[in-house]
Amino acid sequence: MTAEMLRGIARYVGEHRPWDLYSDDDPMFKPLPAFRKWRGDGILCFVRTPKPAKEILGSRIPAVNVSSTCRHLGIPQVISDNEAVGRLVAESLLTTGLCHFGFVGMAGVAWSDGRRAGFVRTLDETNRPVSIFEPPRELRRFFLRTTHNRDWKLIHPALRRWITSLELPVGIMAANDVIGRHVIEACQSLHLSVPEQVAVIGADNEMMRCELCIPPLSSVDTDQQRIGYEAAAVLDRMMSGRKPPQEPILVAPRQVTVRQSSDTLAVTDPEVAKVLSEIRQRGGVDISVAEIVELVGLSRQTLQLRMRAAIGRTMLQEISRVRTERIKRLLTQADMSFPRIAEATGFASVARMAGFFRLHTGTTLAGYRKRFGWADRRS
Repeated sequence: MTAEMLRGIARYVGEHRPWDLYSDDDPMFKPLPAFRKWRGDGILCFVRTPKPAKEILGSRIPAVNVSSTCRHLGIPQVISDNEAVGRLVAESLLTTGLCHFGFVGMAGVAWSDGRRAGFVRTLDETNRPVSIFEPPRELRRFFLRTTHNRDWKLIHPALRRWITSLELPVGIMAANDVIGRHVIEACQSLHLSVPEQVAVIGADNEMMRCELCIPPLSSVDTDQQRIGYEAAAVLDRMMSGRKPPQEPILVAPRQVTVRQSSDTLAVTDPEVAKVLSEIRQRGGVDISVAEIVELVGLSRQTLQLRMRAAIGRTMLQEISRVRTERIKRLLTQADMSFPRIAEATGFASVARMAGFFRLHTGTTLAGYRKRFGWADRRS
């Protein structure tokens, strides 16, 4: 169980009722001593294989699993919405103007399969094919290991061959941050620049792992704290006698945390690249189409045509998109009230911001915050 999941559990316990908690420090669940004689009231676990699941089910103690490695172990689950994770990565890479895409993961592992499905489906909708790399079955176990680099020497040759087969520039989704790190290392060994030639985005947003990559790895914040919090809430209801959920409870990812590994604009037109860079630097705030036209020195009609050819959007559409994305990011921050967000994104009032946001997303500020953030965050 991750540290963020544990923080979520601790938050739930602090807000509701005191629990006497026993924590097993081993990340892989191991049965407690004399497990069948244990008199605990509930179990929050991270179970990836049938054997410990069978032990838990045999105890008849209410339990909730926060691992999405397998979907059919019989224990109620509170897990990441992995298809939504894949969608977020695809949407993020599409905004860079990339046309070629790849995915690196593990077939047969539920969280990887879900992320691949969301990624591929989103790109299919825009007629962008995706090249898939998954290691040979006998080597897949190494994607779950994070310790010895010598393990990765078995995979890197095949990974490098796959990368060299891709048309550049390319955007690659790594199914998690461990895999993302090794995709970046494979690119470096091939003397490919990241992100200019290969943009990489991982998932789970493990801060230290992402920041220690060179360059730092962009990643999806899967809201691990929320998973822990909701798992504790489900377990609390089960211990009170309510029936367990029949289907996994899915927790939506918050956002893509953009770092250097995907901070690129795959646009060959230098004038359009200049426009996109200016809009992004300002966050879509305090910039007009007229100002852009003056900055670039082309006619408005010519620039609009070149924008459409390069990214499929007009200048105004790009300004609105960048501004909307900034509002989304700020809505997921616990200490940002609606008035502060309106001020930060250049709106004279919350009402104006709310109208703009609803027009471009089809949802309300409160609705987005409830879905992607904590329900009790202040507005």
